[in-house]
Amino acid sequence: MDFSFKGSDNRVYHLSELTMGDLTDALPLWVQFRPFERFQQLKGKLPPEQFDVESNRVLMECSKKTLNFNSPEVSELAATMEGSCFLIWQSLKRNHKELSFEQVKELVTPTNFPEVNIKLQVLSGQLDEGTAKKKLEAIPNLMKESS
Repeated sequence: MDFSFKGSDNRVYHLSELTMGDLTDALPLWVQFRPFERFQQLKGKLPPEQFDVESNRVLMECSKKTLNFNSPEVSELAATMEGSCFLIWQSLKRNHKELSFEQVKELVTPTNFPEVNIKLQVLSGQLDEGTAKKKLEAIPNLMKESS
């Protein structure tokens, strides 16, 4: 099975198998510190002193609890489009080290997401190749029906 897909920039990207580290370490840490990452987007929009104080406060809040793969917060965020993009990014990083998470969110579109998601499910052991091939064959039909 081919584990590549065409991004929104028309380049071909190659997915690789997710590791246990991706699922048990990287995903929970990303979820745990996501509020801090989001807060960083306010830099320049708040006075520097206020930003620093609030940034430290948010970081301390994120650090108070440790999440793991079975934490409800991890499951909830992993089930979102953003969570899927994070797992896609983890899968792409081995073959495309230059890609940032933000870039991956731009490469994956509603048009190519079903294909990418099915292939990622095979690579993570959630779906067998036979079922995946049937689902992939159905994608063009789904796209025609929705237009």
